[in-house]
Amino acid sequence: MGQSSESGLSFMMILGIVLALSHIIPFISVSVRRLHDIGKSGWWFLLIFIPYGIIVLYIMAMFDSKEDNEYGANPKGSGKFSQFTFNQ
Repeated sequence: MGQSSESGLSFMMILGIVLALSHIIPFISVSVRRLHDIGKSGWWFLLIFIPYGIIVLYIMAMFDSKEDNEYGANPKGSGKFSQFTFNQ
């Protein structure tokens, strides 16, 4: 009777660990991509390991890059309302 509940618990723990690990790489890559968009190095991502570092990253991610940087063009475009122009 006790073994079936323990095996169900261990299965849920393993499933939770697998799901958590499967989300780490996309989270890191999206975060580094956003840092590159604002002209910062991906190494800034390491701020999450210090107290209040995630808040600093969040605030930095809210800012927009004003022009092209060493990582490429501004993904939002260069002109005002450039994202709303449609070529037909």
